[in-house]
Amino acid sequence: MPMNVVLKEKRKAAGLTQEQVAKRLGVTAPAVNKWEKGSTYPDVTLLPALARLLGTDLNTLMCFERTLSEEEINSLCNEIVETAQKEGFESGYALAERKIQEYPACAEFIHMAAMTVQGTLLFSELDKEKKNVYEKNISLWYEQVIECAEDSRIKSGAAYMLAAKYLNEKELEKAQRMLDLLPGELPDKRVLQARLLEQQGNTEEAGLLLERWIQEDLAELQQALMKLMCIAVEEGDTKRAEKISHIGERTAKLYGMWGYSPLILPLELALRKRDKEKSLEYIEQILSMLSSAPEEKESSPLLAHVDAYAKRKAKEKEQDKSDGKPAQAPQTAEKEYRRKALSTLIEAMRSDSDEYEFLKDDGRFMTLLEKYSV
Repeated sequence: MPMNVVLKEKRKAAGLTQEQVAKRLGVTAPAVNKWEKGSTYPDVTLLPALARLLGTDLNTLMCFERTLSEEEINSLCNEIVETAQKEGFESGYALAERKIQEYPACAEFIHMAAMTVQGTLLFSELDKEKKNVYEKNISLWYEQVIECAEDSRIKSGAAYMLAAKYLNEKELEKAQRMLDLLPGELPDKRVLQARLLEQQGNTEEAGLLLERWIQEDLAELQQALMKLMCIAVEEGDTKRAEKISHIGERTAKLYGMWGYSPLILPLELALRKRDKEKSLEYIEQILSMLSSAPEEKESSPLLAHVDAYAKRKAKEKEQDKSDGKPAQAPQTAEKEYRRKALSTLIEAMRSDSDEYEFLKDDGRFMTLLEKYSV
């Protein structure tokens, strides 16, 4: 709130006229009138007495606030947009610049103001040269946010905007510095990081980054589908549970998930429904897959870099173990993984007293466990 407005409001709240204020401070009434209009300001030596007279403090009187409320920030940004629309972009920018100078430590406002001005600049009719000048100034505001922000969310927002800008301008070192400020799990960071790697010519690393992101999200998706399916069973909605199970199965196949992954949800549903025939069918398929020799499978187009990386690392590991001797087949690691997974799964089926209990009185179940035991 401007100082002249504070003066007027505080004077009225104190029940004083401009003449009374003037008399008590030893100035003229027209001088007080000019203060309240904002055309002039009180002499600095009068401020302590003026604050005491109006029943306030110097910080309030001089509008000293380190930060702004959310409502004030939104109001100022709306004013910037309205000014740009009515008076032109330069006027909106000038208003934002004045307010940022007024609140140089309010990171949230500077960030919002920078984004607001950047948005209005995008739709302005300025020529490219002028836009570039304003873009550089806006970047300085984002850098100011990074320097003064205490909220990591606000700092990350400014770093993201700068990273995207530097990538567009091919300033890769600057872009990487900004990306390093972003949380590792942030999806938008991975998109920008992949763009940077690609611009550096490192398509393999870019592919690995994106494919691992797909793997992580897919694992979370399957877990969510599992939970939803179980909830549907608990709520007695078998049809919905079956549909979710089919979605999980098709998703696993669509994304080329490994081995028995497509059977995980169907098996869980069969177990929860206490369906012996379906449960035994899925269990036998899973145990058979784990016990059989790994086959050279076609790589999923969504996981080409991940598969190539895994094969290369497995080969390097076997080479190290062989101490200079010819490396073992690349399938060795997968074979060992299958053996351990099979052993763990059979042990769980033997000992689990709840999930598999209803199958233990069926000779076929115990025969399967004996057949595939390692």
